Amino acid sequence: MLNSIGGVSFIVNFPDKIISVIIGLVGVICFQGSLDGTFIFDDVQAVVNNKDVQLATPIWKTFKNDFWGTELVSNTSHKSYRPLTVLSFRFNVWLNGGDLHPRGFHILNIALHGINCAMMYPLLSWLFAKTKTWDVKPLIGSMLFAVHPIHTEAGLCSAYDLIVANTIFPSDILMALGRVSKDFKIHRSGVILFKKAAGYHAFIRKQYRFMLWRQLILIFVGSTAMYLRCWVMNFETPTFQKVDNPASFLDNAFIRFLNYNYIYALNAWVLLCPEWLCFDWSMGCIPLIKMDRIQNNPRILSVLFFWLVMFSLVKNIFNLKYSFSLSQNIAMSLACLCIPFLPASNLFFRVGFVIAERVLYLPSIGYCMLVAIGMDYLFDKTEKKLLVYVGCTVLILANVSRCYQRSLDWRTERALFESGAVVCPLNAKVHYNLAKTSFNTTVAIRHYREALRPDFAAAWMNLGIVLSNQKRYDEANSCYMTALNYRRFYPDCYYNLGNLYLAQQMYIEAFNAWRMATTQKPQHSIAWNNMIVMLDSLGDLEKAEALAKEALEHLPDDSSLHFNLANTLGKRSAYEDAEYHFKVAIRLKPNVALYHTNLGVLYHRWKKYRDAEEQYLIALSINSDLKNVEQNLKTVQKLVLKSKTSRNQQNVAE
Repeated sequence: MLNSIGGVSFIVNFPDKIISVIIGLVGVICFQGSLDGTFIFDDVQAVVNNKDVQLATPIWKTFKNDFWGTELVSNTSHKSYRPLTVLSFRFNVWLNGGDLHPRGFHILNIALHGINCAMMYPLLSWLFAKTKTWDVKPLIGSMLFAVHPIHTEAGLCSAYDLIVANTIFPSDILMALGRVSKDFKIHRSGVILFKKAAGYHAFIRKQYRFMLWRQLILIFVGSTAMYLRCWVMNFETPTFQKVDNPASFLDNAFIRFLNYNYIYALNAWVLLCPEWLCFDWSMGCIPLIKMDRIQNNPRILSVLFFWLVMFSLVKNIFNLKYSFSLSQNIAMSLACLCIPFLPASNLFFRVGFVIAERVLYLPSIGYCMLVAIGMDYLFDKTEKKLLVYVGCTVLILANVSRCYQRSLDWRTERALFESGAVVCPLNAKVHYNLAKTSFNTTVAIRHYREALRPDFAAAWMNLGIVLSNQKRYDEANSCYMTALNYRRFYPDCYYNLGNLYLAQQMYIEAFNAWRMATTQKPQHSIAWNNMIVMLDSLGDLEKAEALAKEALEHLPDDSSLHFNLANTLGKRSAYEDAEYHFKVAIRLKPNVALYHTNLGVLYHRWKKYRDAEEQYLIALSINSDLKNVEQNLKTVQKLVLKSKTSRNQQNVAE
């Protein structure tokens, strides 16, 4: 069939291992454009601000908290339980000596994708029941998987999907190897046993008994895993806002179902034509199909066309005109496409997104299989095989180009958000993030105005921050109050409101706002520290000390809290207690020059001049530009010398 096309025949006659390595390398090369990228979008919350990623945090907390570092039992948790992913983040931090370097994270993720791509070829060879060396379906399918642009978002936060795929593929390949080793033996034995009815029936009974036990074990393991998954999240479902997934909040069941199907059609389109790619599809990106506009809405046609194609594919499974192997391949492809997508379909429970490109990582296998089947069918039926070969090559090269372009979008936040504005100009979150990353205040305010929706509290809050920085305090206060009106539980907004009051020297109001932030979120470190520092500066040292000790009950490993408490204790001449908390802060973060400087000042006041000298020297080794520390060091060295001279004189006198 393919011998007339030398290129394909040459490639598919390579040893399978070499083909797998080539496909893996292609998958790596396509996405290497993002290697020098920074931590962007959700990476900041999931990696940079996630204390579970830090080596100082006990590792057992990784299994207690969700993906974002929030306790699973908390009502604010998204219930996304991914301990292996968080452990991979910690491993990266450990490799970098305890520091966060985005390049190491990107290298690991791209390597995971490359491994997945390399394993795809033997996996598809099994799924397609490849028995001939010239079967091109596994090659096309695995190559298309390697270069599909939908995988670009499988970045830092999507390491979970890469790890899951990395877990699934080897198990499937092991099954494949087992099947390949048995296929011919079973076939041959079957022919012999067929001639001996009694032996044949005994063989069948044995096979069914084995299958029954295997299914029972799988059901038990699966049920246990599901129970444990529900147990760790306290048998509670996550709470999402309407803006996260508007269609799921529609009251009319028919309209809700219609919108779900439109979203399915869009997911299929993104797989088929990955030109519309966006980091976030919520916040009005996809307008809802409403009852009063249903008759003349052209989007209904896309839903009908989507299901027409799906029913056509299902129908082909039972089409007697096709060979059994072709029908089997179509069925397997649809299963690989649909089953992994079910958790994101809103059918069983509400999800917190509209379209998430990362959740299409596994379903894209089924799509690639369908394309491979179609290409192989065209190869088989048409006489212009070269034209089909050229079309397949163009498709792969187009995907490679789009992959590289999309990976450049994910290098920086600004590039990512600007690309999102092209695809989703109605998305409030896109404008919100463009405003956050804009260095031009006028442009930032314009984007915040675009982002404002009556219930988009984050946009109101950030507009308040910009206005506050411009000293437009009344307008900023109005924005904060609007945000709190739509989201009562909003500790970050209370924190920023406290900063606004502090700028106006409204100390009581500032304290109350920060207190509300810590009441709603006891782990809000900056709000605690702001209260302590303000009380300390106002001279209320006793209250500052009590507040710092209260904060440490919630955040025992927060270096800033220990540092600020030590400063307060030092002012109260509680030198031993102050020394203890300075040392804890330094143990938690040994490379902060200010910690060593202030401990040196404490020793200086305590008349422990040698200890003070040591701390000043450490501070200067971390940051040599600290002029005040240099001056303190000279002073304390004179005191050390004076003390030494005095002792020598005493010894001579004796």
